[in-house]
Amino acid sequence: MPRFAVLHHDWPTPHLDFFLEWHGVLRAWRLPPDYVAGTAAVARPNRDHRLHYLDYTGPIAGGRGTVTAWDRGGLAYLHIGDTAWTLDFAGERMHGVYTLTRDGEAWRLRPAAAEPATRAAENATSRC
Repeated sequence: MPRFAVLHHDWPTPHLDFFLEWHGVLRAWRLPPDYVAGTAAVARPNRDHRLHYLDYTGPIAGGRGTVTAWDRGGLAYLHIGDTAWTLDFAGERMHGVYTLTRDGEAWRLRPAAAEPATRAAENATSRC
């Protein structure tokens, strides 16, 4: 099963590095440092990284700051298109289905809408 990692990186300014394991590399984006799981955010593309960052915390070579784990876990690719990916995360903070959609130069990460059956069950529960 592919994996993902989100690392807090303090250089050059604080941000979250968002990594998806993809064909032997980590596809990478930058998320805002105050990102809250389950919300939407702009994801700025970054260069691919080595797989070792899936499990790494500590200093980055060349004086490029330090990374600490924000979240890690398994990942399922539900749909991959040219401008939109649907992903199912199994992490502690990020869990469930999200979409990653290209928006010009940037991408947007969003939790997927609840399934209609789930909404119907929630409505039935709230009426009790």
